[in-house]
Amino acid sequence: MLKNQLLPHILQLSAFWPRSHTGVISGGVTTSYYGGYHTKKARESMLIAAWICLAVAIPIPFTDSFLVFGVLIWLLLFFGGALLPALTGTMLRTVSESQRGSANSFATISFNFFGFMPSPFIYGLISKLAGDETNKVKSRAPLATILYSSFFTLIMMTVVILRKLRAENLHLQLSKAEEIF
Repeated sequence: MLKNQLLPHILQLSAFWPRSHTGVISGGVTTSYYGGYHTKKARESMLIAAWICLAVAIPIPFTDSFLVFGVLIWLLLFFGGALLPALTGTMLRTVSESQRGSANSFATISFNFFGFMPSPFIYGLISKLAGDETNKVKSRAPLATILYSSFFTLIMMTVVILRKLRAENLHLQLSKAEEIF
């Protein structure tokens, strides 16, 4: 009996405390290993981590096991945290050095204002529309909506990164062709 009562607390400590910290550290190490956030390999690893993050998010709303839910949340937060160093570096690289502090502040405010702040409202609205206030069996749609909302952003990020990689490959091929001729 005591074991079942302690399980949520143990999972919370082991899953939620170190999740994004280890993700951020491993994302930073991976990005540095590949030569920085501006390299081709770093962008490719960023895409892989982002798609793994989405793949981990897909089964979360349909999970009934608390243990499986805890493991999936840990993986989601780990891979989400692993994206932060490379995405932040990529974002800051697009502005001049004198504007990077302001750009980082504006980005953080935007993340909070358009991402974190409306999430509870959207969750509650979808829950209310699904009739969760009166139903004994609660809908999984609110959690699915929050988790799957990043799908559009991930598609756009993939298109941008793949176009950038293709442009770099084309530039490399053109420079090699110029050397030959």
